[in-house]
Parts: sequence; structure tokens; C-alpha cells
Amino acid sequence: MWRNGGWASVETPSLRPQTEYPYSPRSGFAYAAEVISHDDVWVVGQADGFGDAVTSSVALALHWDGSGWEDVPTPIAANRTHRFDAVSASASNDVWVVGTSRAIAGPFLGFIQRWDGNSWSVVSHPALTIPQSQFHEVLAIDSDEVWVAGAINYTDPLLYRWNGSSWETPPIPGGSGNAVIALVGTSRNSIYAATSGPVTSIFPLDGTSWTEVPNPPPPQGQVDSVRSLAAAGPCDVWAVGSQMDSTGFYGALIEHLTPDAAPCPADFNGDGGATSRRS
Repeated sequence: MWRNGGWASVETPSLRPQTEYPYSPRSGFAYAAEVISHDDVWVVGQADGFGDAVTSSVALALHWDGSGWEDVPTPIAANRTHRFDAVSASASNDVWVVGTSRAIAGPFLGFIQRWDGNSWSVVSHPALTIPQSQFHEVLAIDSDEVWVAGAINYTDPLLYRWNGSSWETPPIPGGSGNAVIALVGTSRNSIYAATSGPVTSIFPLDGTSWTEVPNPPPPQGQVDSVRSLAAAGPCDVWAVGSQMDSTGFYGALIEHLTPDAAPCPADFNGDGGATSRRS
């Protein structure tokens, strides 16, 4: 935790023990976090099963209330594997998580759950009938503006938008050959997507279409791989990942989309004056 100009350790939560003898402690992995306020934080990932032969792993959802952690129960959707990879919230009672589940001898399937302020529930979605589908990113702007990204067998991209009553299948940024690996937004009119490839592309959503932000060559020459996005406001977006030079050496990559003299890819606030560039 970053506080008062420095990093402070946060006590690691204890997970609920196994439900069968010998009631052993359970371990887990945290993959993503969402901070709604100082006393409302979610951390999600994957944890061991409860030793009851129901499932080998369960989706992990930990909640921080300002003074301590709670290991919050999540629904069991399969009898083998569950994992949460990403979390996003539009409000304290509207939290979305995505990941993957799998039944014994069955394919991996994309997995979505939603927190309503009291409990988690499984959300139906179009990819439930697509074998080897998985979700790795979610962006909840409002209760009727939720984006979910993933892939089929790690290659063919999946992108869905929840409009409050049903799922839509919007265009893939840059075309069907690109997998969306990160999403960020500050409002329904200020959404960005990063796609995979030898050189990552970043696309703002202008109404219903995606427009690529001009991307400079990777600083070290060969590979520019963005893994995560964060936004401080419209046309103020940070991207982090890695880069690789011609010798195969990897290094950290940080990029910033900032207000500048070049036209902003979209006039998000309608004042005609927002500008940006990627550097």
C-alpha cells in the first residue's frame, strides 16, 4: 500500500480453512485489485479448494473494509478449476470479475461473476458455449456499460459489452486478428483498449468505433508489449509493459498519452479542446 509518500506492508489475509478433516490452511494467488475507496478494496485470484472433493481450486475474492480482510465466498460453477484474472467496479454494489472455469475432462470456459453489495453471482454470457474460451480483462464504467475481453485458445479474440440487459459483440480494435489485452476508462465516452502484437497498439473508443493512437517505434527496436493501462482522465493514459532489443534483452516499458499540440483522438468532453499524443 502506498501512503504518505511511501510503501507500507499490508497484513496478508488468512483464507477460510478446508471444510473436511484435517481442516488444513489453504493457500492462494492474488492476480488483480480494485480500489473503490480507502475502506472498500477487492483483491481477486485463485485459491486451493476446500478439501471436500468438489473442486481443486476456487475463485478468490478478498475484501478490505478499512480494518481487515474477509475471504468472501464465490459460487462454484465447475468441478475442477476456477480463477479470477481481473476485477473492475462502477460502485460498491456493482463489482465485476472475470476469469476461467473448467470441469473435469471439459474445456476451459470464460467465467464472469458480479457483486451486488451482498453476494457474488454467476453471470451468463455468449462465450459459455465456446470451448477453450477465457477472459482476462474487464472494465465496469456503469451498471449498463461493462466491457469484457478475452480469447479462444489464446489466439482468437473475444470482446463483449454489457448494455444493462444483454451482451453486445462490438468490433475488435484494429480488426479480428488483434487480442485485447488491457482496457481502461474514466467514463463511457473515455475508453481505451490495448491490443497484442509485436508492437502494441492503443485505441480510444470514439462513440462506436476504435481509432488507433499513433505509436512510436519501440525504444529498443523490436518488441513493445503493453500489459496494463491506467487513466487519470480523458487523453491522460498510462501504459506499462516490456520491450525487447535485437539481442533478446527485455526491459521495462512505460508510455504516457498526454495532452499536447496534436489533435486528441476523440473529443471526449465535447469542448473541442482536448488534445493528446503518445510518447
